Amino acid sequence: MVARHEVLRTNFVEHEGVPYQLVHPAMRVQLEVRDVSADQADQVLAELRRHVFTLESEPLIRPTLLRLGPATHVLLVLVHHIVTDHSSFGVVVDDLITAYRARLRAGPPQWFEAPLQFADFAVWQRNTFDEPGEWGHVELAWWRQVLAGLPGDISIALDHTRPPVLGRRGEVVTFTVSAPRRTALTRLAEDHGATEFMVYHAALAVVLHKLGGGTDLAVGSPVAARVDRATEQLAGPCANVVVLRSDLSDDPSLRGILIGSRDTVLGALAHQELPIERLVEAINPPRSPSRNHPLFQHSIHFRGHDWALLPRDLTGDGATTVVALSMDFEVSLLDLNVGLDVTPDGGLAVRVVANADLYEPDSVQLIASALDAALDAFATMPDAALSTVCLLPAADLETLFAPPTPVDAEPTRSVTGGSAETERTLIALLEELLEISDVDPDDNFFALGGDSIVSVQWSARAAAHGLALTPAMVFAHLTIAELAAAVDAAADQPAAEAASTPAPAAPMSASGLDDDALAALAASWQQHS
Repeated sequence: MVARHEVLRTNFVEHEGVPYQLVHPAMRVQLEVRDVSADQADQVLAELRRHVFTLESEPLIRPTLLRLGPATHVLLVLVHHIVTDHSSFGVVVDDLITAYRARLRAGPPQWFEAPLQFADFAVWQRNTFDEPGEWGHVELAWWRQVLAGLPGDISIALDHTRPPVLGRRGEVVTFTVSAPRRTALTRLAEDHGATEFMVYHAALAVVLHKLGGGTDLAVGSPVAARVDRATEQLAGPCANVVVLRSDLSDDPSLRGILIGSRDTVLGALAHQELPIERLVEAINPPRSPSRNHPLFQHSIHFRGHDWALLPRDLTGDGATTVVALSMDFEVSLLDLNVGLDVTPDGGLAVRVVANADLYEPDSVQLIASALDAALDAFATMPDAALSTVCLLPAADLETLFAPPTPVDAEPTRSVTGGSAETERTLIALLEELLEISDVDPDDNFFALGGDSIVSVQWSARAAAHGLALTPAMVFAHLTIAELAAAVDAAADQPAAEAASTPAPAAPMSASGLDDDALAALAASWQQHS
């Protein structure tokens, strides 16, 4: 299977801050086998999931087989997110089943010929969106128009003021939606040519509005981005994120909000192939490490009858079945994340994950209760005006809207300006990277055309000149003058103090990379394929 998919035998190396993928012609992957009792399985799985991959050298797929008994086994296939996505999981499972059946027959797997490898997809993306032709320009123009004037901050009922760097520890609350109530929501959607996801998105928009988010709301949602049928059996990180913008002005009915959600989602899905990182670079919104995404702070994800998680006949004769085990992580990459999964009885399992830097557990419970009430309102009173819908008792709303507790922050050094020599060096390096001239100390890095990859390259070249520049600094201090001051301050920082200051953990990754390094590595598929 690893030989079949190039992306699974790929490592990532860098030269002068530029990441490159290294595709090996062959790679041997060891299957570790452990004998474990059933009551130890969860603990062992949790331990295995904490593995930190070395992107430069080791295989980025790590299988482990747990033998719980003669007839019960658990196979954990741990794959770094830089080379896979959720849709790839189904591809991998199908390939494993094909190989397993072939082994039972003592013959080689009868693979169908893969129409393309992930590098082919990456080259297409690069040619389409890095140097966009007519279609690429049309896609970008559509998103520019849809997101024009989007508010920069849509925060709801915070318990704590936003810290300078937002962490990723999540507070989790779950609840269920019964099968009859889900049926009512699905029927409402069908009556308006919508899908049930559109109802759930509309319900989340109502919650965000009621909890102080305003009427102009943006929510992120992951999509497969596998529009071409040739990508259906492709292993690799094709997944993308689309921005769903809702307008709740003029007191619409819940039914009207659903219709708006339908139109928003259909439009976004029709334009889902523009990579979110390209969209951010084009729109160039303000960045801040206090927000983990510059276009939205909330997300929603719905999985219906997920083909990647359905039971599979492993042997072909029904004698042995393989069932995927869903694994949840208590990680919040944004302010608020909502996940909905169909349960075996036809209901929904809803998982609300809020960022622990912003919310206390009791508040997360209230937010989950508000979402539960919003779903109930769509099912039972879809013609109600938004202003008449009450999601929580007054006392609970008063608790949520209490003034946030300030974050205890260490005093920061002045960043009014660094030394002239530091400024000159940073400007010279940036002009060389961007192939521009006449950069001023007060110029904004992103306004000049900088992005995540350039921030990594700039940091590497600055390090060669003895400057303690990091990509995180570039995002926190946008002008050259502020950045030069931060670099000089970092140079003055005692070594012990600097070593004790951890870098922000990378999202969806156990690599230890910070956000910008991970973004640069992910983008390297498009840059250097």
